[in-house]
Amino acid sequence: RYADLSNANLSNANLSNIDLSYANLIGANLRDANLRGADFYGKGAGLELTKKQVPDFLLALGFTVKN
Repeated sequence: RYADLSNANLSNANLSNIDLSYANLIGANLRDANLRGADFYGKGAGLELTKKQVPDFLLALGFTVKN
């Protein structure tokens, strides 16, 4: 919780099932990261991403992103 992961290189990181509520992920590299089961929804939690990060974020959660 409350982790400042801004601009962190999280590519290929296994972050499954961890508590990322209140985490700052602005600018973090999420390419090929595993965020399945991660908690982003703690009480009053807010998560901010840039538009550029959204596709990698969704892939890390296990979604398929098609153009």
